Amino acid sequence: MDFIDKILHFFIYKVFRLKLSEGKYVALVEFVKFGIVGLSNTVISYVIYLLVLFACDKANFMVKYDYLLAPILNLLISVPVNFLLNKFWAFKKG
Repeated sequence: MDFIDKILHFFIYKVFRLKLSEGKYVALVEFVKFGIVGLSNTVISYVIYLLVLFACDKANFMVKYDYLLAPILNLLISVPVNFLLNKFWAFKKG
């Protein structure tokens, strides 16, 4: 059990006193982890976007086209990070 599993287990079984089957519990944990990955990807994307805009401005590099470069680099970085987090953390088997 990782940290998120322990927190969910506490709230589901101790606080709310729900009775879930093992399959429903696993699905709920995966759903919550998927949401956490989505929120973290939103933050990562925004930070990358701002960093690229800031770096282009400070380096005087592609100043006219930085608004085009930022989302491309954002996409190239955030999509693989999102995929890997979902594959190896949110939907990890075993």
